[in-house]
Amino acid sequence: MEYNKITGEPFTEDRREMLISFLKENQIDYDSGIQYSVLLLNEDDQVLGTGSIEDNVLKCFAISQEARGMGLMGVLISELTQYAYERGRTNLFVYTKPENSELFEQLGFYSILETKEVLLMENSRSNFQEFKGKLGGYSQRPFAGAVVMNCDPFTWGHRYLVEEGLKHCEFLHIFVLGDHRSFFTPKQRYEMVQKGVKNFEPVKVHMGNNYMVSAATFPTYFRKNKDQALRANCRLDLHLFGQEIAPVLGIKKRLIGTEPNCKITNQYNAEMKKILPQYGIEVVEIPRKQWKDEVISASRVRTYYQEGQWDKIKSLVPKSTLDHLLSLRE
Repeated sequence: MEYNKITGEPFTEDRREMLISFLKENQIDYDSGIQYSVLLLNEDDQVLGTGSIEDNVLKCFAISQEARGMGLMGVLISELTQYAYERGRTNLFVYTKPENSELFEQLGFYSILETKEVLLMENSRSNFQEFKGKLGGYSQRPFAGAVVMNCDPFTWGHRYLVEEGLKHCEFLHIFVLGDHRSFFTPKQRYEMVQKGVKNFEPVKVHMGNNYMVSAATFPTYFRKNKDQALRANCRLDLHLFGQEIAPVLGIKKRLIGTEPNCKITNQYNAEMKKILPQYGIEVVEIPRKQWKDEVISASRVRTYYQEGQWDKIKSLVPKSTLDHLLSLRE
């Protein structure tokens, strides 16, 4: 099938509107985080197919009705994979509907976990098993608990959750989300957490890698009802944790902080309380630490950081975090 290929990093103006319109025709929403897109056009400049990428997640695929079965999905995957590889992103993921599993399998993707609503796939047969293998060295710890945090940045509130969490288990695993949409990089956040908990025993800080997703970045573009999409992705993430990750480490408790302000996190926590007990994991909710009658918020710290209000930051973060933030300003 003949086509013209055009790309954008990302598209702007008319081409962006063309992409958004085509996705909408296929009941898909344009994702604002897209970094690079491919459009395949016929000789009349009509869209035959499209696909996009954000970091290492392939997304927003659609093929026109008349072009299906013509191999265009393979063209899109090839173009997006090349773009990612040229930027050092070799481990790629796709969230899709379960009915698309065979299509993506034919294009070199392997299933990590499937629920009734969502399928998570990656372009490696072994990476997830290797990730679990690295965790296996800590599998003999008794009565282990887990905290999964973004820590953008690490605050007194996060430290309090760790401190209280240790009262509920004999060993605590701390997973720092590898979310590239965060203000601070995964490496920076990981280092802040390591420094912030170095005096606590026994704990182990892990990089959450790509197998733990921040509730704020769940992909919802391929489902019409966004609330249903959010719940579906919450369930996928929690089943992955309960079924695949927790058993490797013998995790029996998941520690979470109360969330008075964020609807998305509240929804995630509600799903957690339903799902993790199915795997023998107790969910323990700990009241958020407060400062001057307000919960300590990482978003407030980020605002003060951008404004250079160091005196206000001092009240909300441990010295190790403050020193790290100051070093980033040098």
